[in-house]
Amino acid sequence: MERGHGTGEIIVVEDLVKEYPNGVLANDHINMRIAEGEIVGVVGPNGAGKTTLIKQLTCELLPTEGNIYIMGIDIVKDPANIKPFIGVCPQDGGLIHHLTVWEHVYYFARLKGLPKERARENTDKILRMLNLESHEKKVVRELSGGLKRRVFVSIALVNEPKIIFLDEPTTGLDPISRMEFWKIIRKVNDHHSPKTTVVVTTHYLEELDYISDRLIFINDGRIVLEGDSMAVRRLILDYDTKITLPKKYKEVVMRTLMKEGVGCKVKEEHNKIHVLLTKDDVSAAVSEIIKFTSDIVLSSPTLDEVFMGVVENEENTD
Repeated sequence: MERGHGTGEIIVVEDLVKEYPNGVLANDHINMRIAEGEIVGVVGPNGAGKTTLIKQLTCELLPTEGNIYIMGIDIVKDPANIKPFIGVCPQDGGLIHHLTVWEHVYYFARLKGLPKERARENTDKILRMLNLESHEKKVVRELSGGLKRRVFVSIALVNEPKIIFLDEPTTGLDPISRMEFWKIIRKVNDHHSPKTTVVVTTHYLEELDYISDRLIFINDGRIVLEGDSMAVRRLILDYDTKITLPKKYKEVVMRTLMKEGVGCKVKEEHNKIHVLLTKDDVSAAVSEIIKFTSDIVLSSPTLDEVFMGVVENEENTD
């Protein structure tokens, strides 16, 4: 049965559920549609269900319930037909340390069914595109972490897939290497016509703010927030001040701020709470909070703190 393909939607996910034998509900009725050529970031804290979702989209795991259509193919019933069209850069994976960069990419091209001449041509082309030509004769054990991630991406791209899945691809990289990596992914997206569709998971929210067309936020296995990057950026970046105070004051402070019409989000952490505020509400909030305690700290929140504050507050109003 074909669904979605031809309407501009290259991936259609319907009521996807994944429950593990131990009873853990990793994905809870996820619905998702991704257009051809989009870069979509799937964001959430560790354990949110991101990797489980990717493993189902790449046919590594079967869902407990629900449907997945990629390019119109029902991949739950017919996974073999979609594999030639996708590339995967896994969160965890090993490279063969005694092989050179060129050998790695070429051998995987052959494993993916490419004839010898095309495998050579594609290997050379991908290494040029990912700026790996100068490293192609190096054995993998000589490479930095950032270069190894590029080798993984090269392997994922060597069969010229229409869709590439990247699961936490910059884990363990330093900030400069992470930024260089995302520049390469944007280059990959632009390289083909139509553009390569990219689905990427990460808990580095700042990175996806830089590269993605659309963001999907997952927490406890559910989609809790999604939208184009500009809309989500406006929602999140509006909250530019954080007031940290003891958790015991939470109820009285929240009641008072609500009564005074002060808009805020609250992120709980151990014995503290972080009150996230827009610049327009900071003065009013501080004047109310110091009526109850002077034990407060003002600072700038990270994007991850704001994201989790937004998520927790939206869940509490469900």
